Amino acid sequence: MTPPIVRGIRKTIQLIDKKGVAMKKNIVRNSREDFKEKGFFLSENFVKMGGGGGGCFGAFTLVELLVVIAIIGILIALLLPAVQAAREAARRMSCTNNLKQFGLALHNYHAAMNCFPGPGASSTNAYSIQARMLPYSEQTQLHSMVDFTKAPHLYSGSMVAYLNPELLPAAQTRVPMMICPSEQNSERIASDYAPAAQYPAGTDSRLAPLNYVVCSGPDMTTAMDMATAKVPTKKTGGLFHLGSNYNIGAVLDGTSNTMAMSESMVGEGGESNITGLTMEEVMKAKRHGRLYVMHADMSSPVVTSVKTAEEMASHVTDTTWVPNRCATWLVGRFHMTTFGAFHEPNSKYPSLLVTHVNYGYFAARSYHTGGVNVLMADGSVRMASNSIDLNTWRAVSTIAGAGEKTFTGEIEPASVSF
Repeated sequence: MTPPIVRGIRKTIQLIDKKGVAMKKNIVRNSREDFKEKGFFLSENFVKMGGGGGGCFGAFTLVELLVVIAIIGILIALLLPAVQAAREAARRMSCTNNLKQFGLALHNYHAAMNCFPGPGASSTNAYSIQARMLPYSEQTQLHSMVDFTKAPHLYSGSMVAYLNPELLPAAQTRVPMMICPSEQNSERIASDYAPAAQYPAGTDSRLAPLNYVVCSGPDMTTAMDMATAKVPTKKTGGLFHLGSNYNIGAVLDGTSNTMAMSESMVGEGGESNITGLTMEEVMKAKRHGRLYVMHADMSSPVVTSVKTAEEMASHVTDTTWVPNRCATWLVGRFHMTTFGAFHEPNSKYPSLLVTHVNYGYFAARSYHTGGVNVLMADGSVRMASNSIDLNTWRAVSTIAGAGEKTFTGEIEPASVSF
C-alpha cells in the first residue's frame, strides 16, 4: 500500500510534467510561426530534443551568427597587435640581457688583462673581440677549440681569404648569447668566407652567425687591409680597431658616454655575390639591411670626402651586393663583427665595402621597432632611437670626444645621453 504522502508527490510530478509538455508545444508552435514569417522553416527534428519529455532550445538566426563571427574577428584584430607587441618587448628584453652578458665579459677581461680585448695587430691574425671574450662569458670549452696562435684564414690562389679549416668546428658552433631573439636568419648560413669548394667533399661549411658587433668609431673602418696585411697609421676613433688594447683610463669621455657594442642584422647568406641590382632596387625591396654594396673605386668621394650616408649613396653606381654580413662571430673582419657610427641606426641607406681592402661603412641595425640596443663601455645597455641626432650618435662612438676623426668640427664632445 502506497503511503498518502508518496501518492501526493507522484501526482505533483505528473502535473508538472503535463504543464511542461504543454509549454514545450506552445513554444515550438510559436517558434514555427515566427520563423515562417521571416522566411525560415524549422523541421520537427530541429526543434525537438529528447523525444516527448525533454526541453527545447531556440536556434540562432543567420544574421545573429554573422554578428557573433564579426565580433570575434574584431576582438582578434584588436588583441593580435598587443600580443605581438608583448612578444617583441620580451625579445628586446632578452636582447638587452645578451648585451649585458657581453658587458660583464668585457669587464672581466679588463680585470684580468688590464685592457679591453683587441682583434690583433694585423689582419693575418685578427680574431674577433667576441672570440677573445669567450672564456670570460662562460664559453671556456668553445674557447679551447680555437688556436689563437694560428691564422684564422688562409688565401686561395686569387688571394681571396677563406676560413682556416681547422677552425670550422668552432665557427659552426652557435652561441645563444650572440644571437638576438628577433633575428630572422639565426641559423647557420652559407658564406663566401667559407666556400664548400675549399673543404673536403661533402663538408657542411655553413657558419654560425652573429648579431652583436663592436664599435669601431664614427669614421670609415680603414683598420684592416686584407691585401697588404699592414697595420694602418690612422685609428678609427672607437674603442675597437686593429691594434687596439685600450684600458678604462683611455676612455676620456667616460665609459658611460662611450659605446662598446650594438646590433647588426645577419646577411641573407650565400657563397656568391648578388649582381645586377641598383641601390634603388635594393632599398625598395628592403634588402639594404641584409646586403652591403661592394664599391670598386678607391679614389671616389665615397672613400675620400663624403660625410653622410645619403651623400655616400648618391655617389654609388655599383651593382654588386654581398650577403655575408655577420656571417661568423670568430674572425676580426670588420664587415663580420664590427659597426661604425657613420650611418644612423637602422639607416635606410645600405652599408658599403671598398673592394678587397675591407674599408667601409657598416651600420648598426636590428629588427626591434624604433631603434637598436647599445652596450655602453660601463656595462649598461640603452636603446638608441632611429631618429637620434647623427652628431650625437657619432660622438658616443668615440673614446675621446671625436677622437681622430674625419668630420672636423662637426662632432661635439660625447657628454651626452640617449
